[in-house]
Amino acid sequence: MTETTFTKTVDDIEEPELMEEDWYKARVVTDPVIEDNKAAKAGLPPEDGAGKNYIVKFKLEHKEPKINGRRFTAWLPYPVPEDEDKYDGMGNKVYDKKMGRIMALADCAQGSVLDGKTATVMPNSLVMVYVTRGLDMNGENIINSIDAFRDPPFKRVEG
Repeated sequence: MTETTFTKTVDDIEEPELMEEDWYKARVVTDPVIEDNKAAKAGLPPEDGAGKNYIVKFKLEHKEPKINGRRFTAWLPYPVPEDEDKYDGMGNKVYDKKMGRIMALADCAQGSVLDGKTATVMPNSLVMVYVTRGLDMNGENIINSIDAFRDPPFKRVEG
């Protein structure tokens, strides 16, 4: 039997505080990856939502220790050939809307490259992300997450 003694009781464990909704400086942690989205993994066809995601992991850089180092993942829809002839409810070409978010990230992230039709998001790139509050995937708890669907989805780090 292993007995362990701590400096506080279980009732004194500090829960993380929600961050205020705002723009925060973030560093891209690893190379982004492209993977099937949930619908594609479930075997659904494109007309039922199957597609790809461009997955980017971020770590916040902030002077406040309770915020510095917080990690977030953004799942950006990745354009697929089936999107080329589709339009969304606002009249935007679906392919272009998806491509635009990824291009905006590459354009705003210091250390990444946007060149014509090629976007290269590099690890260690710095970018401003907007952190929001909302319900988790189970709809039970309020959490912070990155809002990559706002306009603009990303900003350049000033200074």
